[in-house]
Amino acid sequence: MNHYFTRFFLACLWLISFPLWSAAQCTCNATLGANPGLELYWVGSNSNNYNDRCNWRLNSPTGTQVPCQAPRSSDNVYFMSAVFTGTSHEVQIDQNSNCHHMFWDDNITTAQNVRLTGANLGVQLDVYGNLDMAASINVAQFNGLLRFTAIQPGMVTLRSRGQEWLLNTLEIALAAGAELQLLDALVVENRLANNIRMNEGRILLSSGHFNTNGQQLEADYFEASGNNTSRQLTIDNSTLLLDGHYRGNDGSAAWSINFNGFNNAGLSATDSHLKLISPGASGSQIYRFGQSVTYDSITIDKQMGRHYINSGTNIDCRYFRMAAHTAAFMGGGAQVRTDEFVIEQGCFL
Repeated sequence: MNHYFTRFFLACLWLISFPLWSAAQCTCNATLGANPGLELYWVGSNSNNYNDRCNWRLNSPTGTQVPCQAPRSSDNVYFMSAVFTGTSHEVQIDQNSNCHHMFWDDNITTAQNVRLTGANLGVQLDVYGNLDMAASINVAQFNGLLRFTAIQPGMVTLRSRGQEWLLNTLEIALAAGAELQLLDALVVENRLANNIRMNEGRILLSSGHFNTNGQQLEADYFEASGNNTSRQLTIDNSTLLLDGHYRGNDGSAAWSINFNGFNNAGLSATDSHLKLISPGASGSQIYRFGQSVTYDSITIDKQMGRHYINSGTNIDCRYFRMAAHTAAFMGGGAQVRTDEFVIEQGCFL
């Protein structure tokens, strides 16, 4: 009896020392996975689910070490071309997900048909570091929230490589002293790409510093609001195109900036051009330009519907243009103070 008890005890001791987790098609080591800052390579051998721990290998896509760990905020994740054999591949994000840096190999081809998916508008993908996309990835089926959430001061970057993000929201929610910088053009649309769905296709700056870095930005809605005193927006040398459609009293404004008086230098707009354009449908658009901020160039161009400028304060800029047949209404005592005011034929102000 004691002999069998001793063997049982030793077996239990071995499992405690070398914990394993088994599932269909993989056996992984929880002790290995408990280490922070892992280098995780996608293999997708068990399913198409981003959070399936069997779909990752440590340090190399050809490695044998399975870390028993879905990506966390400290883990870098890599999607390399060589693992996508065949002609149809999916990486599905169906629950809140995390990573530090996310890298997609730009050698991935259109023929490989690699898709990043996630139809649930409430699901978040939190990126705590850099995001580097591949030009041939299909991201149109990921429609949730993409959040940049760096928790340490310093710079993180986004390289879209021509992708058009069909998102609920792209949110910049960084720690004080952290900055998100664009490395190329950014396009954020709603999931139907029709410019008239409320609270989708939105870029939201809630905390930290967002720097367009001279790149072009297109979105339905852009909002920088809230009580976080670290918020800072730099759009120097960039063109921003906003075309979101206003529907009802839900507060949706194509452009909405408010630094609440705590950071009047929160906007840097040297040599920038803010273009508020027609969404291609009749209806209205609303803009909130903020208090005590100075713009460079602003164009309002909408031939159908109306523009409502709800500032409550003066709009200070170097150049203000109303394109032909545009109707704009000033609210809250707003005034335009500009060095050059261009009103084209058929405008109403």
